[in-house]
Amino acid sequence: MEIGVKQAAELLKVADKTIYRWVSSRQIPFYRVGAQYRFSRSELLQWAKTDRTGAVAEPVSTEPPRAVSLATGLKAGGIFYRVGGTNVRSVLEEIVGMMKLPDGVDLLRVIDLLCEREKVATTGMGEGIAFPHCRDISLPGLSFPVVSLSFLETPVDFGSIDNKPVHTVFTLLSPTSRSSIRLMSRLAYAVRKPDFARLLKEVAHRNPIFDAAAEVDAELDGA
Repeated sequence: MEIGVKQAAELLKVADKTIYRWVSSRQIPFYRVGAQYRFSRSELLQWAKTDRTGAVAEPVSTEPPRAVSLATGLKAGGIFYRVGGTNVRSVLEEIVGMMKLPDGVDLLRVIDLLCEREKVATTGMGEGIAFPHCRDISLPGLSFPVVSLSFLETPVDFGSIDNKPVHTVFTLLSPTSRSSIRLMSRLAYAVRKPDFARLLKEVAHRNPIFDAAAEVDAELDGA
């Protein structure tokens, strides 16, 4: 990822301890590399705009709130095994081709947008996991957030922050950047949970993964 805690605090015009507090409460999109927290500059700015934390001044969003559910998103997008591909684009082509997307969504445009995002900064978050998504782009024809989980047949180099090849890919597509960031934050929380991470490592069956995602939703929704 692009910046650390100090740079994130300077970008959002808050104290370092505020960044740590937001990380601790899972309010802010972040990644962990070893013992360090890392952030994407563009994701932080978009988060500050959509969540209106007071970190930066901006107009009040007119976008209505949307419920975000990891379990619902996964069931909509699908879980796939032994996914082919020898590089980032071919992997994303395979994944998008298998996702259950509405007829009105332009699949080629989605693939191009996902690849453009990778050129800006890798979505490989480390430990063999990547979160491909469309950067600050809404997708016409998509009315709800969708996330697919793909286990690759052969690990692929995404240029991840820890230099490890990626074997597990969560692809996030959303009708708005706001719901995309919320879903990404929820997913980042999930993959750090030992039980959820174990299912990924074991390449578990779909149903236990769906159940684990529902548990994450319940925890974050305070159920």
